[in-house]
Amino acid sequence: MRRFSQRTLALAFAVAIASLLSLAFYSYVTAQRSAQAAADVLHAQEALSELNLLRAQVADRGALSPGTHGAIAAADSTRANLDTLRRLTTGDTLSTRALSELGQLIAQPFGAADSASPAEIRRRLDALSDEQRSTLAARTARAASADEAAADVRRIVFAASLALLLTSFWVIAGALTRRRLEEQRETFFQVSLDMLVFAGFDGYFKRLNPAWERTLGYTIEELMSKPQIEFVHPDDREATLRQAAIVAAGGTAVAFENRYRCKDGTYKWLLWNSVPSREHQTIYAVARDLTERKRTEAQLRELSLRDDLTSLRNRRGFLLLAEQELKLVRDRRRDTPDIHLWLIFADLDGLKRINDQFGHDAGSQAIVHTANILRTTFRDADVIARMGGDEFAVLALSNEPDGGQIMVGRVKNVVQQFNVEQELPYRLSLSLGVVKVDANRTGSIEELLKEADREMYVHKRSERRDVSP
Repeated sequence: MRRFSQRTLALAFAVAIASLLSLAFYSYVTAQRSAQAAADVLHAQEALSELNLLRAQVADRGALSPGTHGAIAAADSTRANLDTLRRLTTGDTLSTRALSELGQLIAQPFGAADSASPAEIRRRLDALSDEQRSTLAARTARAASADEAAADVRRIVFAASLALLLTSFWVIAGALTRRRLEEQRETFFQVSLDMLVFAGFDGYFKRLNPAWERTLGYTIEELMSKPQIEFVHPDDREATLRQAAIVAAGGTAVAFENRYRCKDGTYKWLLWNSVPSREHQTIYAVARDLTERKRTEAQLRELSLRDDLTSLRNRRGFLLLAEQELKLVRDRRRDTPDIHLWLIFADLDGLKRINDQFGHDAGSQAIVHTANILRTTFRDADVIARMGGDEFAVLALSNEPDGGQIMVGRVKNVVQQFNVEQELPYRLSLSLGVVKVDANRTGSIEELLKEADREMYVHKRSERRDVSP
């Protein structure tokens, strides 16, 4: 579910509070109306009671002789009741007029020539009583309606207040949860060993965590002041720009590798995983330092290409490097026509006999001696390998047309010198086969090895030399 923004929540709360205040004011108004309606009902009831009392006084007054003390007191009481009725019926034009006319009739002494009869006064009093009963009924109905409306508004205000209170608790709890999560995210961002980054579509870093400073040596400000691509190794820039364009278009980068320049001028390998946000024009990425792993992989790869016993290249390493060397010679054959490539195949003679008579340790030592002789004879740039068992191969460059034979002679001389200087229970002997590698000839190193192996066996059969104790 999409999270509401703080501005939206603030606006919603403002509207809710304004609505609640409006409801509260309306509740106050309806309560006032209900109270006024109740007061009106009370006034109507009092007016009706006063009319009944006035009617009784008028009847009593008619029985008194004019001018007597009792008649005068009754008249005063009647006028007081009329004043009370006028007060209770204030605002009722018809009742006020009727009371005024009635007051004039009552003010005349009973029995005078122009005075109204008690029957006329009672008739008018009955009419006023009927009017007040109708008023009382109407006011009672209005009061009941006002009470119901006030009760409805109170219920609405209570419900709205409860809803606002619960919503406030929910929003506050959500805000606290979000704040806690944001603090946790910020803590993770700051302490992460991985290199976390927010990068803009404009090619600049927008935010980096401290792991960048620890890994590359630059400050955060230095990294953010230049385009990202300036820190990338020149050989990796084209692939990096191509990958950045894919991510900016909505794709993702998974396990993308490139090299970043450190402040000391060295480079480190980084492994990238990135996802874009087109809405925010931002790429969210995590990079991991692969330098040690790359170094370890290179070491393991180097070890996988080496012979454990002699530390020369093994068969796999020889084939890999020889193919590269052959390709290089073929590519440059027009520029360097005087450079010749030779493949020499060597076999340690009598290894089985050495193992049988002197033990396998002696046989292993004979293999190591052969490897050292080849190292001494050839250059470091030449590819020297133990192909397995008692077989060795060398791929060497020479600017002599008969360089292969010269190299074979050199190996024989070193072997002879070795036998003179070393006091061993056997004589070291090598059978050698040599093949010139024609740069214009198509074919694999495997085919050349077979040809050199055949040449070696020709040499072995011609000399038929065995190792003697």
